[in-house]
Amino acid sequence: MCSSAVMHTQLAAVMEALVHSAVAELNKLLEDGPVFERSGDAGEEQPGTDRGRAETREKMVLFASTLETLGNEALGKILNILDGARLVVQVGRSSRRLQTSILNILNNADVECEHSYGVRQQSCDADRPTQVVEKEAETAESPFVPAVTVKDERGNIDLGAIAERARVEAATLPSDLEESEVTRPSPSCSVCGKSFSSQSNLKSHQLIHTGEKPFACSECGRAFRQRQSLQSHLRTHTGERPFECSQCGKRFSKQSQLKTHAVVHMGQKPYACDVCGRRFNLLQNLHRHAITHTGEKAFTCDVCGKGFARSVTLKTHELIHTGQKPFVCEQCPKSFRHAANLRNHQRTHSGVRPFTCDLCSKTFRQAVNLKIHRRIHTGERPFSCRLCGKSFSQQSSLISHGRTHSSDRPFHCGFCEKGFNNANSLKLHTRIHTGEKPYACEVCGKTFSQGSHLRTHRRHVHAGGKQFICDKCGKRYADQRNLKLHKCCYA
Repeated sequence: MCSSAVMHTQLAAVMEALVHSAVAELNKLLEDGPVFERSGDAGEEQPGTDRGRAETREKMVLFASTLETLGNEALGKILNILDGARLVVQVGRSSRRLQTSILNILNNADVECEHSYGVRQQSCDADRPTQVVEKEAETAESPFVPAVTVKDERGNIDLGAIAERARVEAATLPSDLEESEVTRPSPSCSVCGKSFSSQSNLKSHQLIHTGEKPFACSECGRAFRQRQSLQSHLRTHTGERPFECSQCGKRFSKQSQLKTHAVVHMGQKPYACDVCGRRFNLLQNLHRHAITHTGEKAFTCDVCGKGFARSVTLKTHELIHTGQKPFVCEQCPKSFRHAANLRNHQRTHSGVRPFTCDLCSKTFRQAVNLKIHRRIHTGERPFSCRLCGKSFSQQSSLISHGRTHSSDRPFHCGFCEKGFNNANSLKLHTRIHTGEKPYACEVCGKTFSQGSHLRTHRRHVHAGGKQFICDKCGKRYADQRNLKLHKCCYA
């Protein structure tokens, strides 16, 4: 039973106990008072005593019936006020006025009889034709049971029983309510024993044990256990980002991502790595970073056996085997496996480089490239080789370096079968066979196969050598930007 229904039941019990106590107390006062006139002889009652006793009892029964109706009406008004007040704080929910479902007060009575407290309710039916009453009795539905009642199972009002119930309820009502609240069992999982607030939450949880995922994406076929998870996933295909940060305007597809991002603006980094001392604003980022020191790869691809430190990285890798690339660039035929990769690629067409280094003003198309670049200024090298101790600023550099300790050369040239330990080295080598020279000098037009060769050409041919000298150590540089980067080491 929900908390609202529990509250309604408790209020109904309290109101019923109040009605019973009122009837019992008034009946006791009438019995103890001078109801009967007595003669001078002891024990001899005046004529009409029996009639007075019957009239008193009749009035008490009428009073009990009237108080029952008043109690139900008062309880209904109290519950409607509480339900209306609860609507004020239920933001985002339906504003339709709640109707109190626990009360069925008026037993199909006529409107005239509802408030005729001075006339016995039975008189309304007595004035009606017998045939009509019998016909309605045959066709009427089961009578409603009021939440507050003074009648017994047969519908009679027994004043003695009311007094006894009032005494018992006054002594046991609080403990009964507490016991019912404590002993009411919550739905629990039969597999792991976990408890839930509702049966629907339990059913959603049980899908974890059965492995069932009934909600499938029509775009990529990926399945989910919950409908809201599917709806959130669909935004990766549509590119919709409905959740916006109020401080920087950055948008997210999930509300949880927005909450995680909001910590960035707080400036606090309470979680520190025990190995290198690096600090993080989220505990999950610390756990992710800790794997870089242990080298643990708990997630393995079932197709090729490659291991990954994070499950999301494994899911990204699995798309390589399926060949799925649902995100297509509108300006060129190139396609991508993820929307983020498409957005980064689109900046190559627009020329937008929104991420700027605050130390040297160098710009980048991606935030991750700026993050890696900043390590040049800070000198941070968080990725260390476990065999030789050499450290690197990028994890990819550490992976490539790790192959120098083995004979692993997974990248082979398609022309001469020469092997390389990283994809970039193979890319540069392939240009020897193809003759590709994508880097051109804007002064003389000479082309080069590597960007470093073009920078060397500019420095020695067009810039007149290394003209920029460090005033601290005397080191010379061909361009001012490299000198500025060098001075950041002293800063």
